[in-house]
Amino acid sequence: MKTYQYGDANDSYGYDDEYEYEFDNGYDEKPRRKRRRRKRRHPLRWLILIVLAAVCVWKLPFFKQGIRSLTAPASGIYEQHGDSATADDGLKSGTVSADTAEALEAMAEADPKALPIVQNPGQYPQRLLESLGRNSELLDFTLDYPKKKGTYSKNIDLSKQFEKGQVPLFIQWDEQWGYAPYGDGIIALDGCGPTCLSMVAVNLTGDTSKNPKAIADYSAKNGYLDRKSNSTLWTLMSDGAENLGLSSREIPLSESRITEELSQGRPIICCMGPGDFTTQGHFIVLCGVQSGKFTVHDPNSRKRSEETWSYDTLKPQIRNLWAFSAPR
Repeated sequence: MKTYQYGDANDSYGYDDEYEYEFDNGYDEKPRRKRRRRKRRHPLRWLILIVLAAVCVWKLPFFKQGIRSLTAPASGIYEQHGDSATADDGLKSGTVSADTAEALEAMAEADPKALPIVQNPGQYPQRLLESLGRNSELLDFTLDYPKKKGTYSKNIDLSKQFEKGQVPLFIQWDEQWGYAPYGDGIIALDGCGPTCLSMVAVNLTGDTSKNPKAIADYSAKNGYLDRKSNSTLWTLMSDGAENLGLSSREIPLSESRITEELSQGRPIICCMGPGDFTTQGHFIVLCGVQSGKFTVHDPNSRKRSEETWSYDTLKPQIRNLWAFSAPR
């Protein structure tokens, strides 16, 4: 019996084209098909894997091109957070910093849910993208922005956040009110002041109609919103609070005084400078004392609101304080 080989086992296409036939004296052809199939299966599998890898590498730049198309030198970027803004900036699309682009790309790689933002950044306001780059808690709110901008709940429900005797935590980017306008911006980006006063008012009066949307409207209509900077004026925490029926007093920056006010059930609103809570300006609420540290309700972050904060950490960041009490 003789064996003959046809083809080249090392052809340029990566396929094994070697055929082996055995012939007996009757010329009965018996191809070894099982062996042939085994040899051809492995190269095909590798080819598929190589093609898939090539497609992934090819598409990655397109994912990043979207957000990178809006980048500009960091020196030309306006950063906004909390209640600091420029009225001209409004809710326009524009350039974002390289740091923001990198943060959003990293977010999309870790959570594919963020890919639409990276691929289509022009659908979102520049300031919202910058805020999301600093605070990933805004992801769901940002994703819903294109279809929900300008909307808010007609019947705002605070039942899940409010418990009698406790200062409720309201988040300025809650979708019940976060997309609602506040001056040239929206409550989610500019409404930390009204949101803080809402927490205090609902706590002290039990009146759940004093929700963040209602207080933001009150602030804008009564001159407590600086139209040039689209930021909340400090007078909202004094005159504005008094006109809502609350008792408000500025207090000195003192650990013992803060502790005393809180022990008497008087929540404190702080205006914060750059630091742990903001890059420029922000309002937070001090709610109580726990193991020598202060509990905080930050309207821009549930995570920070779950922490306790030492006086030494808060002190250099506090610009002013107001203590509030219930109407007599």
